[in-house]
Amino acid sequence: MHKKANHIFVIFLTLLQIPLIVYCLYLLHLWFQGTCPNKDFLSWDGDLRFIKTIGMMDSLRDGRIFDFIVLVFDSPTWPILRNLIQVVVFFILGHSQEVDVYITFFTFVLILFLFAHILFYSIEKNKFLYPLLFFLSWNLLLDTRPILVYMFTAMLEVQGGFFFLLTSYYIVIFFQNQYNDKYLLYKLSFSFIALLFTKHPYGYMQVFSLAILSLSLSFKESKLLVIEYFLYLKSNFYKNIQIILAVLLITAYIILGKAYLTGKLPLYIKYSIALLLTLDFYIFLFKNKDKFFGKGLKQTWNLMIWVVLPIVFWILIHPDRFASSSGTLAHIQTEGHQVGVLVERGLDYYLLYFKSLVYDSFGNTILGMILLIAMLFSLLRGGFLYFKYNIVQAHFIYSFLCMVGIMGLTLLTPNHQVRHLYHIYPTLIIIIAFLLDDLFQWNKIVAGLLIIFITAMLSYFSFQNIQSKYSFNLCFTDTNRDVFKLPRWVSENVKNSLTTNSILVNRIDPFHLNKPDTELMMTIHAYNNRVKLLTDPKRHIKNKNGFSSLYVIGNTCSGVDGAGDLIRTTYEIKPLQAIQSEFACIEIYGLNSKTK
Repeated sequence: MHKKANHIFVIFLTLLQIPLIVYCLYLLHLWFQGTCPNKDFLSWDGDLRFIKTIGMMDSLRDGRIFDFIVLVFDSPTWPILRNLIQVVVFFILGHSQEVDVYITFFTFVLILFLFAHILFYSIEKNKFLYPLLFFLSWNLLLDTRPILVYMFTAMLEVQGGFFFLLTSYYIVIFFQNQYNDKYLLYKLSFSFIALLFTKHPYGYMQVFSLAILSLSLSFKESKLLVIEYFLYLKSNFYKNIQIILAVLLITAYIILGKAYLTGKLPLYIKYSIALLLTLDFYIFLFKNKDKFFGKGLKQTWNLMIWVVLPIVFWILIHPDRFASSSGTLAHIQTEGHQVGVLVERGLDYYLLYFKSLVYDSFGNTILGMILLIAMLFSLLRGGFLYFKYNIVQAHFIYSFLCMVGIMGLTLLTPNHQVRHLYHIYPTLIIIIAFLLDDLFQWNKIVAGLLIIFITAMLSYFSFQNIQSKYSFNLCFTDTNRDVFKLPRWVSENVKNSLTTNSILVNRIDPFHLNKPDTELMMTIHAYNNRVKLLTDPKRHIKNKNGFSSLYVIGNTCSGVDGAGDLIRTTYEIKPLQAIQSEFACIEIYGLNSKTK
């Protein structure tokens, strides 16, 4: 009865925080509405994702289910989860850019609920600390500048933060529970797939972190699995058709080299090798399931089947996706904190993410330093407890996954932008809560007073920042309305004329901020007018009779030469109208197919 009363009291103290959270979110939303004049634009990735979603909605509206499925699997590089969420939400609430932003805002709210869930079900010894630790966690999150900026965008950092924390939580349960029930495995698998389909690099790096963690916590089991596989290869080599074919392909690839292997042939050979080796390994796993379970390899087997297999399957489902997976991680982008400002290889290059944690995380550098020190201290303390007493602490696993993720971003990919770090912030914050729970003891009242002091100070900082500092930071698409005058001008001049199936040739400078915004506005007008708009004319035009208008938009009028060879050889082009302003030109042409 006493324990039940304590739980009720803890829940009551937690519920008291909800009005405060709602008020903080209300203030943030109020400033977003009042200070951001460009809410009808999403900029770059958000624009391109929105355009694809409109194409998916158009396919469903016309009953072209096959086209919808093709769009789901179409892009090897763009994950599909956000598009699928958009399709559902847009059909219910309408396809506006603000609705897309509110999807991210709602995801931020889900992170707060996830904080509450994780802390409530993970903290058992000191349950009375739960309300304070939850208060500390959401205060820290509301004081995290990068998260606050991205919560009012169509970008994926906040969504990535939610699923990164969710996967980390299930990983903690997985390693703390020797008997992995199927429901846990379903949740673990789902969370990893959702993280991968949010952003492919997020999924790849988390799988890499999980592999290193599993190797560290279960070294003997991992070593035994490797030995068993090599013994399997040795005893079945001449009967193993997959391995023989893989060896032949590797030999051919080495001998022939780049001189004879041209075009996509090297890609197809590497893809075939990866497919054959993966197929052989998983045949080995399934054949020896009972043997592995008998030797204590159940946990390792479950990870390989429930986490790694779905991701490997997605990568190997098509050669182009296999190529794009390695290409995504190898993509060179060293702009660091600011677009156009490169980070040269050196100390700053390797310390980029750690410096960002300290200086960019919060309005106060001291809080950023506390975040970094907490992660490092958690690693040392958790590692010591595991290797000396075989105790797996939750905060150790969270900090391990974050640290390996940061080191992976630093050393394994040349794509160095600090925004790639933002999705781990919620997990970094919860490390502090678990550390305080771990260090707290009844005979150390100082620890309790310290928690109260920290939460009080954070509460003060949060309200100060919300009321004074963050208003100018919340506008991802700038506070100057003139920044988007080009797409607004294009929108005003085409919304009434875009009434037939049309092709768009966008000749605006590729590095111009408004290039994707222009395509976004025209795509929305075309969808509203129930006509087709082809925004990528470099692709093969399947239905030559399907388009009757051509729009060429550029910084200057370029004439029919700006239409591109494919269009000029496919259609007879007739000039209809040209509209020019000081910063752009719209040329409209009529199209007649040359071959009926």
